[in-house]
Amino acid sequence: MRNLLLTVLWYTLFLSPAFTQEFSYTRYDTKDGLANSTVYNMCQSRDGFIWFGTETGLNRFDGCRFKTFTTADGLPSNQVLNIWEDSRGRLWLMTFKPAICYYAGGKIHNRDNDSILKKIDIHSGWNSIAESPDGDIIIQEPYITHVIQRTGNVITYPWGALNSQKSVPVLFNIKNFSGQLPLNFVNLPGKIRNAVRPDWILLYQSAPADTPYYAFAGWDSVIFMSASGTQNIHAPYAQQRQVFLNRNQYIIYNRHKGLRIFDRDKNTVSASYLSDYIINAVIKDREQNLWFSTQGSGVFKISPNRFKNLFINRIKGDTYICDIHKVGSSVCIGTKNNEYWKFDPVNDLFFQQEASNTTRPVITNDQFLEQLPGRTLFQLANSDFLNIARMDTIPSFWGKTIQVLRDTLLSANCFGVFEMNARHKKLIRTLYPYRATCAYKQGAIYYIGTLQGLYATTGGNTITDMGRQFPAFKNNISTFAESDDGTLWIGTNGGGVYGYRAGKIIARLDHSSGLNSDMCSSLFASGNKLWVGSEKGLNQVDITPGVYKVVSNITASDGLNSNIVNTIYVDGHFVYIGTPVGITVFDERTVRTHGTCYLNMTGIIVSGQPEDTRQHHLLLKHKDNNISFEYSGISFLSGGDITYKYRVLGLDDTWKYTREAVLTYPALPSGNYTLELIAINKFRDESKPLRYHFEIEQSLWETTWFKIVLALAGVLIITLVVRYIILLSHRKEKKQLLMDHKIKSLEQMALRAQMNPHFIFNCLNSMQRYIIDGDIKRANFYLSRFAELVRETLDNAARIFISVEEEVRYLSRYIELERLQTRDAFDYTIDIDPRINPAQLMIPNMVLQPFVENAIKHGLDHPGIKGKLTVSFKLLDEEEVLQCIVADNGPGIKAGTALKQQHGRQFAAKGISITDKRIRTLNQLAPGAPPIQIQVIDIGQQESSIGTGTRIIINLPIKYYDQERNY
Repeated sequence: MRNLLLTVLWYTLFLSPAFTQEFSYTRYDTKDGLANSTVYNMCQSRDGFIWFGTETGLNRFDGCRFKTFTTADGLPSNQVLNIWEDSRGRLWLMTFKPAICYYAGGKIHNRDNDSILKKIDIHSGWNSIAESPDGDIIIQEPYITHVIQRTGNVITYPWGALNSQKSVPVLFNIKNFSGQLPLNFVNLPGKIRNAVRPDWILLYQSAPADTPYYAFAGWDSVIFMSASGTQNIHAPYAQQRQVFLNRNQYIIYNRHKGLRIFDRDKNTVSASYLSDYIINAVIKDREQNLWFSTQGSGVFKISPNRFKNLFINRIKGDTYICDIHKVGSSVCIGTKNNEYWKFDPVNDLFFQQEASNTTRPVITNDQFLEQLPGRTLFQLANSDFLNIARMDTIPSFWGKTIQVLRDTLLSANCFGVFEMNARHKKLIRTLYPYRATCAYKQGAIYYIGTLQGLYATTGGNTITDMGRQFPAFKNNISTFAESDDGTLWIGTNGGGVYGYRAGKIIARLDHSSGLNSDMCSSLFASGNKLWVGSEKGLNQVDITPGVYKVVSNITASDGLNSNIVNTIYVDGHFVYIGTPVGITVFDERTVRTHGTCYLNMTGIIVSGQPEDTRQHHLLLKHKDNNISFEYSGISFLSGGDITYKYRVLGLDDTWKYTREAVLTYPALPSGNYTLELIAINKFRDESKPLRYHFEIEQSLWETTWFKIVLALAGVLIITLVVRYIILLSHRKEKKQLLMDHKIKSLEQMALRAQMNPHFIFNCLNSMQRYIIDGDIKRANFYLSRFAELVRETLDNAARIFISVEEEVRYLSRYIELERLQTRDAFDYTIDIDPRINPAQLMIPNMVLQPFVENAIKHGLDHPGIKGKLTVSFKLLDEEEVLQCIVADNGPGIKAGTALKQQHGRQFAAKGISITDKRIRTLNQLAPGAPPIQIQVIDIGQQESSIGTGTRIIINLPIKYYDQERNY
């Protein structure tokens, strides 16, 4: 007992730590991308960016990335002292070098590139800059005032901030402003004007839509004026530095460290911040975050959740918090190094002041155990929180978890799970003899968490592997919590969280359902809420039966001192979080569940060249089909936890998700595209969608006219190829035809050669008869005529076609010879249609002669008949046919044949058969022309005919033979 008292005294006098309480903040410095640790001023632009004016350049911040602008980008000087945005979205910048410039449209406008700014000569930095309701910009130097009218005109007045007591002919209507405006420059309502003093400075005025409200600064007070009256609040050095957060809260600070927020209605200090830092500027962004720029210490952001961090200022030991529980009227904490402390619980006033809360050591005796509520589960992280080392029968006192069950302790460690009697310091039994990560008793069942999964036992020898029935329970089990409805919540190291009740898994929570991580490290159930801790922060889950929905994600960006959550304890509305670096406490009622999400296109790169992001329609050449989009989603409450969903209409209509802030398309095909892009913050709030239309021109070979030309060229080539093939085929056919023609011609000649001997044979018979009869004169005459006929026959022998004139001359000589043989036994006539040109019209050679010969020999060579032979040539215009008729007045074919048989005369008419073959050959020589047609008519056999005889009608196609006249 004496040793215990000495230990308590030692802790109290020497090692009793003090909790330094301060608001949780996020700090940005040069290591994060800030241009310089000294930040003079700040501004949030209408597109959501926070802008910082530093010693070495202008910074733009989207919550994740800093972009720096310097003199290389157009700044007159790298020292940016003031930033202010007008109603048109222009950021006016005051630099250390006397010059005027502003940022708009992605670039800095200065005297070198802006014709209006070139009209203004700045002699020193401005004291204030303002905008009138008409959009005029008023820049006030110490002794000069410049007015840039919306029309582009510039007016300069010889009065400024330091000579404002002089009479000023112009009083300006002010819409918004930055800096301090002398009242001699401001057009105030008459009632307000009469109440102010000339040496006061205008600090704040309400927006035109609000009730008229003004704040002025005197030397030692801030004066509030409105229709309801005047309020004067004492404030030393009021004209030095002040910022209005809203019409009820304002900040006054000076070159001393820290600042205070005043509540005007209560006339009290509502909060104090950063007492160890020199503050240069303060702003509140649209998500209600407070930003503080400092002299040499970067930028601090405090979220509106107003989390507070408690750090243990120790000489020895650490701040690794592994367990937090409320025991009696104190909050007890345990560290990894087996150190235990308690302090007073927090309340509403705790979040409005900076104070120290002295901690006391904890004595974990029997009285301490009796104060613990049932089902209390301690997360120990290998510590001896309850002094189990005193129990000599325990294999190892280093524990993972300890559950307090009145006088019984259920301990899980690397040697197993043990049930012990805490009052008598004895081991009751070993429930599991192997390495365990956690253990929890619910009713009569002991649940044992291991690296291999979840086991259950009722305390006997039987241990059930629950992973066999529920594969989800094969995960590494990390912790337990039990909710009021009897659901056992089981945390896993990789599989999320499971709700188990009445032998069933009733809920599963993992990353896909909204948890920050599937690596659950701690759980705490309170009412219908389940708090889930992981290495990526804290989650609040609504566990109302049937709901089981993640309500919020809380991370370091909201105020946690670390995203690694070791332990959780909830006392009413106040939540205590133990991390490796201390304790964070917050009021869950003030935690934001929604934020504002902005989305801006910060860069468009086409084939390595930047494009103007203000263009929402780009027309790109086909070779410039490599395009990248750079963008920023802004939600400072989300701390960079931004997801983007996007799609490119014309390429793919499906929404895709990414966390990257750039989209690159290296080789898009030609076409019309629309990029649709939406930013989503960690609260699932979506930004307004960005839509950028861009068109990639078609390549030469994709244009319609090129396709038409290509198609025509293809058709032309195909046509030429086909024609060439046809030409080759025609040439081949023509060669074949020529060959056939020659063969047919030779055949014709052969047939003529057969016919000519036949004719000569007949003529020689006739001359022989004259000689036998001794008629020398007739024989000589016949011989001379025969010689002429033979000569003409030989002349025409090589020709397939001859003219009608030649044919008539040849037939006349032949018929004359035949008349000589028959002693003028018949007469003949040859008639030619007057429309025929005998010298031009061509007909086949030796076609008519056989029929004429046949008419003489077989039609007219009969006793007692005065024969008559008629040969006529008639032109049939309609059919383009030359009709040749050979007619005789003999007995006819049938009767002539009978007479010859009666007189015993037989004669084979070989000339006719040869001519038939020739006609068939001639028809083959002209397969595309009408054929030669022969019609033989026995006149006596026709009922309608008068007389006898035979008529041979030969139809010869003129067109073909006209073309062949020179053959």
